[in-house]
Amino acid sequence: MATETQALIRVIDGKIEQAGEFQLALAELRRDVQAIEAVKDQDSYALAREVVARGRNKIKEIEAAAEPERIRLQNALSDLRSQRAKLTAQFEEVIAAIDKQSREWNLAEQDAARKEQEQLNKGQRAENRVTVKPSIPSAPPSGRVIVHYEVEVVNVSKVKRAFMMPNLVKMREQARDDKDPKATEKKIGGVRVIRS
Repeated sequence: MATETQALIRVIDGKIEQAGEFQLALAELRRDVQAIEAVKDQDSYALAREVVARGRNKIKEIEAAAEPERIRLQNALSDLRSQRAKLTAQFEEVIAAIDKQSREWNLAEQDAARKEQEQLNKGQRAENRVTVKPSIPSAPPSGRVIVHYEVEVVNVSKVKRAFMMPNLVKMREQARDDKDPKATEKKIGGVRVIRS
C-alpha cells in the first residue's frame, strides 16, 4: 500500500520515504524564514505568519499521507495481539490446574515447616532455637539454575556515583515537613520540589 501527497513523501509498507519535492519544499521554507531575519513591523509579522502557515500545511500533508498506513499497522498490531492471546491461552489452560496445585503445595509445605519450627522451639532460649526450612526445590524444573546475589554496603563513601540512588521517599517527607519548596530544595540540593 503506497500513498503520495504532492510528492513530498511516499509511505510504503510502514516506511516513509522522502520524495524529491521534500527537500525542495524544505529548502524553500528555510530560505523564506532566513529572508525575514526578524519580526519588527506589521509587514514582517504578516510575512512570518504566512511562512509559518505554509510550514504547518506541509506538516499536515505529511501526517495525512502517513495516517492510512498508521491505521493499517495499528490494526495489524491489534490482530497480532489477539492471535497471541488466543495461542497463549491454550497453554495457560493446560498448565492452570497443575500451577494452582503446585502453589497450594508450596504454601502447605511452608506452613508445615513453620509449625514444626514452632513446636521444636517451644520453650527454648533464643540461642538454642532451630530453623526448619520447607522442603521445596530451589531450582526451576527447566534445569536452569538461578543464582541470586545480595549486596551489602560496607563503605558508602567508596560506592561509585552511578550506583547511588536518591531516597525519594525521604525527600518527599522532608518537603511535607518543610511546607516550603524553596527551603527543601536548598536543604537537599540538586532537586526541584513541585507542589501539587
